[in-house]
Amino acid sequence: IGIADASCSFNTDQRYWNEDNQKKTVRFLESGHIKHITLDKKRNQRYDDNQMIAAEVDLRTEPRKVSFFINNQEQVNSVVGIPGSIRFIVYTLWRSASFTVTKFLKYDSSSVGGVSGSKMLDWGKEWISEEEEQDQGQEEESEDQEDKYDDVKQ
Repeated sequence: IGIADASCSFNTDQRYWNEDNQKKTVRFLESGHIKHITLDKKRNQRYDDNQMIAAEVDLRTEPRKVSFFINNQEQVNSVVGIPGSIRFIVYTLWRSASFTVTKFLKYDSSSVGGVSGSKMLDWGKEWISEEEEQDQGQEEESEDQEDKYDDVKQ
């Protein structure tokens, strides 16, 4: 399940993330991965067959946002800065697979409440993994300590 910029065009004989569409789509896969420009960097909870998967899109507030749910449980990672005009996309990997759209709803306000550890990922930017974030944090911490040491030395 995911969303695509309304400017995307899809051919039936190609996967929806081919060519330039990868940069214009956000996909929430069964593995839990959220894919956009970078692959396999961010994850939500994995989902299985017969679970209800939902995408809630908020185009009324800035920044515009898409949040994902599994069985009505809000997921940790959402994407902000999405285009003002989108399409919903669903893709099945296996020919024998199927899905059912149960409903489209228009809410007066967002049902997203935020969950512990939630992160907002920026549309149009490359995302880094949690390990890369930790490495960056350690590098910044080390630089701060070096700066403090230099201040003390002087």
